[in-house]
Amino acid sequence: MVLQTSEVLINARLSTVWDVLTDSGNMAVWNSGVTEIEGDLRDGETVRITTLGHDRPVRARVRQDTGEVMTWTSELPMRLLRVVRSFSLIPVSGRTLLKVTVEASGLLLRWSSPATQQDLDDFVAAARHRAELLDRTS
Repeated sequence: MVLQTSEVLINARLSTVWDVLTDSGNMAVWNSGVTEIEGDLRDGETVRITTLGHDRPVRARVRQDTGEVMTWTSELPMRLLRVVRSFSLIPVSGRTLLKVTVEASGLLLRWSSPATQQDLDDFVAAARHRAELLDRTS
């Protein structure tokens, strides 16, 4: 199993950060590492996500809980490969702590290339920048 985590304190309201993370139409705009998302990032939906360096999209099932937690789960049959990306938002004195965790497991893990730690760090930094920019203009 591979477990990676990155977090950042964002000088923006929780609702703004949530809007950034669930806006599939603009995710490719803010340098998130995602080049395209087909579908809506809503609870119970399945989306197709294409990332930098990969030509083929990955299907992921979206789960959301109370506007503060979201997971994207993608898996191959018989759990040959399972990747769960979790987004947690925690309010902190008018700001928001964003924590993103990627958990990858399965027999094909050694031949796959889930996100690197740098990819994850770049994603949270870009989300921070986008949310702070949008919160300032609201």
